[in-house]
Amino acid sequence: GGLAGSEHGHALASDMLSQVNAADGSVSSAVTNAARTMGESTAGLMKAAVAAQKEMKAAGELDDVYRKDPNWSRGLVASAQAVAETTATLVDAAMNPDCTPEDIIAAARCVNGATARLVAFLRAKGDPDSEAQQMVSKAAKSIAQATNQLVNTAKQQKRSEDDANAEKLQAIRTAPRTRQIKAEFDAQAKIAGLESELDAARQRLFKLRRAVYGNAPKAAKKKVGGGGGGVGGAGGGGGR
Repeated sequence: GGLAGSEHGHALASDMLSQVNAADGSVSSAVTNAARTMGESTAGLMKAAVAAQKEMKAAGELDDVYRKDPNWSRGLVASAQAVAETTATLVDAAMNPDCTPEDIIAAARCVNGATARLVAFLRAKGDPDSEAQQMVSKAAKSIAQATNQLVNTAKQQKRSEDDANAEKLQAIRTAPRTRQIKAEFDAQAKIAGLESELDAARQRLFKLRRAVYGNAPKAAKKKVGGGGGGVGGAGGGGGR
């Protein structure tokens, strides 16, 4: 059930954290520290998710919810596993010297999306004012902050690469006019192509999420309110 899924996610997060701690030094310390914080935050969210479900089970609600709303149960399991798995992908990308900053940013967006879905599933059936649910919200915010830290580190590395490319742009200033026009045309053509690919990728992501997770979980009628918005950090990029 969902409880087992969250416990499995916690185990995955703990394994991932061990891998970061065993890093061989081939990646910058800033990235390693950010990845470690990411692993710790994910383990914290998984622990909070387990506590929230145990709280529901102690109140006699969990088995009843599983039976009456199997879609919620399946969505909870998938979301819990997705948080651990997407975070593992993000840390793998961050710890790989060959990965690009774009790879890290894309992985970070996947983490934020998975975290938001897990929090939504937990809030849908749980008591938003309970201590366990407050722990979930706090852990989700911690993941958002850790994600931003990792993304910002990746962007700083990207800026260093851009500074190296600035020298090439200096040469364009003194190039013949025909070459300058050709360079501008090539840049515009690349932008147009990337925009088309971006629109197609957003639509594919939207359809993929719907196929994997279905619609958003519906809150139980007896619950009122729900504390707080979604997960912050790197943007989601899903089409609508």
